[in-house]
Amino acid sequence: MPIELSDDHDYYVEVAKALQLDATLARTACALLNSLTFAPRRAFYALAIERRNVEECASLGYGSVDQVTAQFKQAVIALTRGFDRLSGDVEGGGKS
Repeated sequence: MPIELSDDHDYYVEVAKALQLDATLARTACALLNSLTFAPRRAFYALAIERRNVEECASLGYGSVDQVTAQFKQAVIALTRGFDRLSGDVEGGGKS
């Protein structure tokens, strides 16, 4: 389905603006993040989309500063690997 017809179009546009991606890539990013457990998704959304800081997330009960940082890192790695896989750059060494 074209992104323009998606019920979640406005959400993807919000994510796209925050991540400086086009809406189609933002939808892909959301799909990749949805493969993760709740904690890394929540950390990524809070830090990357809502632009909260790690200390604020910890004070909101997301875990310690170290835990929130690790959860965010997990999400970023998942996105990086996912986009690499989709582009054919599976091992980080360029397209095969």
